[in-house]
Amino acid sequence: MSGGSSNSAQRAAEAAEAERQARITSSVGRINTAFDNPARAGELGEYLGATRQFYMDDLNRQKGDTDRNLKFAMARNGQTGGSVSIDNARRVGEDYTRGVVEADRRAQSAVADLRSQDEQSRLGLISMAQSGLDSTTASSRALSALQNNIQAGKATSTAQGIGDAFGSFANLYRRSQEDAARRRGEKDVYGTLYQPGFGFGGRP
Repeated sequence: MSGGSSNSAQRAAEAAEAERQARITSSVGRINTAFDNPARAGELGEYLGATRQFYMDDLNRQKGDTDRNLKFAMARNGQTGGSVSIDNARRVGEDYTRGVVEADRRAQSAVADLRSQDEQSRLGLISMAQSGLDSTTASSRALSALQNNIQAGKATSTAQGIGDAFGSFANLYRRSQEDAARRRGEKDVYGTLYQPGFGFGGRP
């Protein structure tokens, strides 16, 4: 009898383990189905395009500001159309080209980070499935993780924009403003000194 009871207990244990493994397999399968869904590839492609466009919009905004500031700076200094103006335009073009490359690099990096986060989420859920997470909950959490990851990725990748792509021109524009302000000050002083009643032949 004891032998029969032992065999029965063993069979019951094996059956329970087989059932547990089947549940794990089902849960892991649901998780992988969610993460390997071809629709995710489409979302990643859209994310790449939107992120790249975000950086390009920032770059184009900065270029517009830089072009206007340089135009004013050259006009203040009487250098419009001269060699300095032409050289600055060339440098702006070079900075813009580098900015385009940087925009793509940052967008590609953002997608790579998102893929990495997806894989971390997948592995975390598989670990939970091996600890007993049922297939329905596993599938639901996988879908939530995918959406949370892409939202977090958008917030992170667009937090600071592309950076100061034309920073080398900031000093030039500021100096032109300072020079213009100094010239206005000198003109005001000169005009005041030569007003009637203020010395140089006028009454003090």
